[in-house]
Amino acid sequence: MVRLILLLNLLTTALHCFAQQQKLDSLLNALKAHPQPDTVRLDIMNNINFTYQTIDPAKGAEKADEAIELAKRLGDKFRLALAFAYKGMNYSGESHFKGALEMFSQAAYLLEALGNNKKLASVYNAIGNVYLNTSNFSTAMDYYFKALEGYEKYNNKPGIAVASNNIGMVYTDLKKSSLALSYYTRAMKIYEESGDIKGLIDVFANMANTYENLRNVNKSLHLYLKALRISDSIGYTFGVASNNANIGISYLHQGSFSNADHYLRKAILMFHRMHDENNEALMLSEIAGLYVKAPDSVIVKKGLKLSGRYDIALSYASKALYLAEKVGAVGVQDDAWKLLSEIYEKKSSYNKALQAFKKYDLLKDSVLSDEKEQEITRREMQYTFNKKQDSIMVENGKQQAIAAAKLQQQRIINGSLVGGTCVLLLAGFTSFVFYKRRSDAESQRQKAEFQIEVAKTELKALRAQINPHFIFNSLDSIADFVDKNNSQTADYYLTQFSKMMRLTLENSGKNEVSLAKDLDALERYIQLEAMRLQNKFTYEIKVDEAIDKETTLIPPLIMQPFVENSIKHGITPKEGKGKIEIAFKREGEMIFCSVEDDGIGREEAEAIKRETESIARKSWGMDITRERIDILNKLKKASGVVKIFDLEKGTRVELQLPLELKF
Repeated sequence: MVRLILLLNLLTTALHCFAQQQKLDSLLNALKAHPQPDTVRLDIMNNINFTYQTIDPAKGAEKADEAIELAKRLGDKFRLALAFAYKGMNYSGESHFKGALEMFSQAAYLLEALGNNKKLASVYNAIGNVYLNTSNFSTAMDYYFKALEGYEKYNNKPGIAVASNNIGMVYTDLKKSSLALSYYTRAMKIYEESGDIKGLIDVFANMANTYENLRNVNKSLHLYLKALRISDSIGYTFGVASNNANIGISYLHQGSFSNADHYLRKAILMFHRMHDENNEALMLSEIAGLYVKAPDSVIVKKGLKLSGRYDIALSYASKALYLAEKVGAVGVQDDAWKLLSEIYEKKSSYNKALQAFKKYDLLKDSVLSDEKEQEITRREMQYTFNKKQDSIMVENGKQQAIAAAKLQQQRIINGSLVGGTCVLLLAGFTSFVFYKRRSDAESQRQKAEFQIEVAKTELKALRAQINPHFIFNSLDSIADFVDKNNSQTADYYLTQFSKMMRLTLENSGKNEVSLAKDLDALERYIQLEAMRLQNKFTYEIKVDEAIDKETTLIPPLIMQPFVENSIKHGITPKEGKGKIEIAFKREGEMIFCSVEDDGIGREEAEAIKRETESIARKSWGMDITRERIDILNKLKKASGVVKIFDLEKGTRVELQLPLELKF
């Protein structure tokens, strides 16, 4: 599969490398001249870390820690958010996407708490870039649209161009060319008006990718070469590398192997020097494909033996896979496994070819599924609806002005014939009509807003149901079992983990699931946590005999955040073992669910959090669960509620839900 490099926009200023180095030297001198640990020094440090991202991202990530520590000491949450964001940008420059996402998430959390939506839009854009780099298209699109909405709110034209360009990139990857070109065109107009050369380079290259998908080779190459020339003239290193790469891929697609080899090798060397392992992996995969597909005459012309071409291809593909796995680039891993399968088949290593193909087949479904495409469509519709709502008052004002003018004209023409009484009746009737229309429009608006609120809460609930830290901890546990040669335990843990994740994904796509299914997923989660924590706790799940688990419906994994809190904040810090009891009972037309633990309790848990964490984290799972219950109450006209009780030893959470049956 031919994969083109898309030029992400970061909302940063493009400067010549020499100019950037001059700026960095000046900032480093300013830092030496201002040793006082105050906000002035912190601003200089943040600017240094921002500048490092285009020169030495590894150094920038390292230096960012100093800014983070100073911001914490000063208690300056805004500058702390900037320090997190700039460290994330440097991590992105190193293709360290997991670390980048953690830093951007910290920055977003602080900016949301501060209500600084202007800066928040840029962080959302950066988070979208991370997800796009790891082939998570639906989540990338979600953040890009959030960024676009933020930029439009403040009429931030550079930001609008950035988000539009990035949304276009997602549509390019999805082969939705007309949508991609429409967003690129919007970005291009803004860049042309502002004279943003780097922005134009990025858009030209991305439009070329789209024309490549449309098989318009001449248009595509023309734009690539144009972007390459401009990139080279202003010293835009990544632009030069990426356009060399895309020109090479385009030639490879056309079967012009010698030209492809020339441009791809230049790109590999540049990406290696830039420590961009994500794109280096992509280029290595393309070179490996060239050795597989090129005719014998091309191989001989390079002075190579035909018998060794597949060994060379295998070497490149293996290195591509290694780098792609290292940085978490799922799409490149997918391509590399498919290529390895072809190479092993050419080498008559059929067993290895089959194993590689199985790996490819397993990964390809995770790159883009129908559900992800539906989520992208939903986000596009929500954005369009928001735009319409923003203009509805303006439109109503226009209509009322037109109607008023017509009414005045009618009064002048018919005034002498009809008289004041008729005019008053007409005015009263017209006012009633406009009032009715406004009332109906307001009712429809409120209904639509509520539906969007439901969709947003469902999306947040899906993200909150399984904490990313749990996933990372589980994978670390599996790795630990493997390191200790405990392969049987590792295999069992991995099997249970995969079953739980499958159940979670299946259930999360539904508004309601049977209690039996939900308990199955919940129990697997608890068992994995108990195993990971070396049986630190026991648990018991009780279901009232009056409840039929197969026919009773509840929102999926609605109890999971409470169980997670019990394990993480109640049981884990406790000396000795603990116990968790989960119960469900029916009372009339309501179901009462409870989670009770004998842990350290909320007061002590909060004290520990304050001591160990510089920033108190909000319990998003609790808040989202309350939002879900509020929506249930509105939809079903019920009185669901969450209550928390502090026990002598531990905590008890009670959840009241309206009873819902399959039939």
